[in-house]
Amino acid sequence: MTDGRPQARRPSTLDGLLFIISVALIAHLLFSWMGLIPTDDGFVMAYSRRLLEGEAPHRDFISVRPLASALLYLPFVRLGGGHTFYVARLFVWGEFASFAWLSTLILERLLGISFRRLDRILLALTAFALSAHTFPVMPWFTVDGLFFLSLGLFLATGDSRASQLSGYALVGLSALCKQTFVFAGPAAAVLLGHWRRLPIWISWGAPALLYGMWLLSLGAFEDAVIQMSVHTDLSSKGIVAYLSRPSFAWGIMAGYWLWSNLTRRGKSQFRGAGWDGTRAAVLGGTGLAAGAVAGAVFMEHGRYVGVPSFAVFGAVLGVLLSGRGGRIGRAPLWKAGGLALASAWCASISDGYNTPALASGPLFVFLVAIWMEETLLNLPGGDAGGARRRWGGAILLFFLAASATVGLVAGRRQHVYLERPAGELVQSLDEVFPGAKGIRSSQGAYDFLKDLDEAKRLARRHSARFAILPDLAGYWVKSEEVNPLLTDWSNRTELGSAFLEERAIQNLAAQKGRIAVITQKLEAASVARGPVPPQGRRVLLDYVRQHFEKVGETAFFEVYR
Repeated sequence: MTDGRPQARRPSTLDGLLFIISVALIAHLLFSWMGLIPTDDGFVMAYSRRLLEGEAPHRDFISVRPLASALLYLPFVRLGGGHTFYVARLFVWGEFASFAWLSTLILERLLGISFRRLDRILLALTAFALSAHTFPVMPWFTVDGLFFLSLGLFLATGDSRASQLSGYALVGLSALCKQTFVFAGPAAAVLLGHWRRLPIWISWGAPALLYGMWLLSLGAFEDAVIQMSVHTDLSSKGIVAYLSRPSFAWGIMAGYWLWSNLTRRGKSQFRGAGWDGTRAAVLGGTGLAAGAVAGAVFMEHGRYVGVPSFAVFGAVLGVLLSGRGGRIGRAPLWKAGGLALASAWCASISDGYNTPALASGPLFVFLVAIWMEETLLNLPGGDAGGARRRWGGAILLFFLAASATVGLVAGRRQHVYLERPAGELVQSLDEVFPGAKGIRSSQGAYDFLKDLDEAKRLARRHSARFAILPDLAGYWVKSEEVNPLLTDWSNRTELGSAFLEERAIQNLAAQKGRIAVITQKLEAASVARGPVPPQGRRVLLDYVRQHFEKVGETAFFEVYR
């Protein structure tokens, strides 16, 4: 920032690397040992294992998403050994840290703001804490997509054509992690003014073209189209999910009103009282501080994905709808805010995590950045006033980063994904679950996973090959055996149509007499917090119980042949 402030130092590559490495390592040491429920934890790497076994995607196994994430984690599955899950978590922390740092640089570049080094670090740390919140630190399609998207947008906002073309290729690659990111490319092209350039579109579409050619060479293209088109409920996940949230509406109104008053020249009347930019600035700063505290409290109580994330999304949208650019200008505001909204919206379209929480950090940083720029430039006080506001801004940034970080630490210790709080994770999984060295679990999860060994011994009495239903996708990441079924996680999302369910059933039926099937008596997700029988539509589990013969059972499993 300028006007009474020392000249800010341009961000360096070294600064970014130091931030990403240090933040990822600290988070990894603090949190990565916590808990393992191998349902969706390990699901992505189970696909990687199939690829390493030579299976053709979509043809030899079912996947309702493209397989860029599975390709990304091939080295971890191949080389991770007994620590595969633990090492993969370090990379995920690196993705979160990269997304936070790059998003901060993108906002800085598009808004025309030059942060001081400390300001930049504090903003990126805030973005990291808010985006990571209590989301399970596991390889996941949405996190990979945000990583490639942020790297792509950073390059796409560069000055050189080569950088821009490379950036759009990475934006296109994000859609091969999760297809909802397909909307990010056109949004970026329009917002950045690149939509008239044919090479941009070619670069953006190149990853999808290469993926399609690979599938054609494997004879899997038709299967891929069928599988990746089963989920089409865009309106309910991308529109209704927002309109039904009161916090989203309140966020729009707050962002619209505060930004309109903050950028208003002179004085205006609001409900009969004098109102000017100074008061709007004070109220806005108070709101940001209160928002950070509220977000931290919600995070600590495990509810961050609801009210805070939708409210901050709405506030950014309200700023853009106000039609005011302030000292920054409308075009830069729309570019920066629009890209942040597009990223969060693409990430939010999901069956299981229908929220913009994973990209809420950059949204909040956008609000902080425009507030600081407008107040530093637009308020009276001369050099002395500028110096005071500089220090006030630094104190605010430190408070925001500290609040978000405290919420992150407290939330992650109290709300470990599908597990007990951190203080109750006392059992080592080193010799219990393949690939889980370095991770500790609760007694309930430990007993469940330990009992799987006994179920496997029972299954091997009847067949050298066995399957596990309906969950435990993570088992296949580093198992000695290869999953004989078409799916690693047989739930309604992964078998998202009657056609896919029927295909999976036929594959299972064709192997009757040649495999044993281990079935869970309980939902894997419930073993740490209280036993619950398998819920929802579980067509493969129901088929086994109706058409296979039960030959044994353990405390947590049944065995069929």
